[in-house]
Amino acid sequence: SERVVQGPSQRLLARRGETVPLFDLAQELALPSEARAPQALVVRGGGGELVAFAVDRVLGQQEIVVRPLADPLVASNAISGATDLGDGRVTVVLDLLALRAA
Repeated sequence: SERVVQGPSQRLLARRGETVPLFDLAQELALPSEARAPQALVVRGGGGELVAFAVDRVLGQQEIVVRPLADPLVASNAISGATDLGDGRVTVVLDLLALRAA
């Protein structure tokens, strides 16, 4: 039973008796805003803190090997590294907790 609550400057997610801060991932990454609203939530925890992100969709889940990025042009605390998805595509791996701390 999850419920989103809109505050004056912060959206919150009521989840299992806890209040979790809710952020829009596209907005956090400064991506262009689309007309449609996010359709899924990703909740991430670490250090006793939970954070939720609204996303367009979740495509799936898989185990990966994250390789660090050494290129200073893409260096960011919020980027953990990159991985090969197994079909030849390479993708960036985000650290959602570091993204919020930045």
